[in-house]
Amino acid sequence: MPAGVETVGSLIRRILQIVVLLFPALTVAVRGGANGSLMLAAALALLVLVRERRTATDGAARAADDAVRTYALAMAAPVFALVAVQSLHGASWLVGPVASAARFLLAVPVVLAFRRSGRSLVPWADASFALGALAAGAVMLLDPREWSAGRWASTFLDPIGFGGLALLLGVLSLLSLDWYRRDPLPMRVLKIGGFASGFLAAVPTGARGPWLALLAVIALLASTTLRGRPVALRVAIWAALTVALLAAFATIDSFRGRFDLMATDLGSFFLGGERDTSPGIRLQIWRAALLAFAEQPLIGLGAGGFAAAAEGYAKLGVLSPLAAQAARAEMHNSYLAFAVDFGVPGLLAIVAVFVVPAAALARRLRTDAVGGRAALMGIVVIVMYASCAVTADVFALKMMAAFYAAATAFMAAIAFADADGCWRSPAGPVPTAGQG
Repeated sequence: MPAGVETVGSLIRRILQIVVLLFPALTVAVRGGANGSLMLAAALALLVLVRERRTATDGAARAADDAVRTYALAMAAPVFALVAVQSLHGASWLVGPVASAARFLLAVPVVLAFRRSGRSLVPWADASFALGALAAGAVMLLDPREWSAGRWASTFLDPIGFGGLALLLGVLSLLSLDWYRRDPLPMRVLKIGGFASGFLAAVPTGARGPWLALLAVIALLASTTLRGRPVALRVAIWAALTVALLAAFATIDSFRGRFDLMATDLGSFFLGGERDTSPGIRLQIWRAALLAFAEQPLIGLGAGGFAAAAEGYAKLGVLSPLAAQAARAEMHNSYLAFAVDFGVPGLLAIVAVFVVPAAALARRLRTDAVGGRAALMGIVVIVMYASCAVTADVFALKMMAAFYAAATAFMAAIAFADADGCWRSPAGPVPTAGQG
């Protein structure tokens, strides 16, 4: 058993395992569940790091490897970049974007503390996403809220955020099949049920962005799965899934209505001059954001700067009054939101949060089966968020940032862990490649 594990004690170990098991379900079903789970995991990780430091005799052996360092630096970058820009503006650090970015920073101690023993988390993470997807379905059945006509979500999470998380959890539930062993029948039923529950829970939200992002996830899976199978078979399988998804867009009323409306609204915007449709408002906001970024690219306008400038753009005619009102609430694009308010440092920071961890995890795809699957699931989380960020400010809510940080941290801890370093779980040691 690794020395770092011996120091934490059975209570800390069990608490962490329960956090890993329940954090997706708590995210979609309990207000504050994502933030509470991440903060508790970070506190446990800091305790482990302090105790390891006190008892360590070989500091070099505990130095983070390149992949861990790369992940940690990328997750820490946004909060430092945003604080630096706010300081240059002479403004307060206590603003929403910095608070959201601080969630990324909390992922760093989790990976540093549990990278050596991450494989012990696998039996608990194994059913985690399935339980989360089932919880999303339960919310839709038992306690939904209608945010606008025909668009449903939870009482505390809007349709775009809830729909994206439900869909993501459904995909992850399916990917967790036969993760570290051949799943017994009850576990297979649980995971397939989670897949179905996540997809069905996403439909009533009316969110379009997550379904379009799913096409990017399918492209990722097509390039990383079914290795060793004939190329023709791989192309056929993933092409069939893509066609099935597109057919669902065209035939299922809940989908067709929303996508038909988008097509109609875009036509009205470009051909009829109707600016105040849903996509029309976003296009106005994005144009104004690009103009603002061009005027102040180095350090941006500061936190809340674009919201304050919206009235000015309305007077210039760049934004309609309705678009200006919407711009004060949300940019509808994470990349522009960081770029306009925090300049080039902000844009680089948000890109790094997606690209750098994905690249670090990609290096683990061809390791042993357990670590490779964790790396793939971590990349799926990143691709889903990065794709949705084109049409929504995915980190405007701190809970969405917390889920991203927790999910990628736990998957990274498992992927970066030594294949032969495993704790004993209630079902026995976690098998590594070639075992079991």
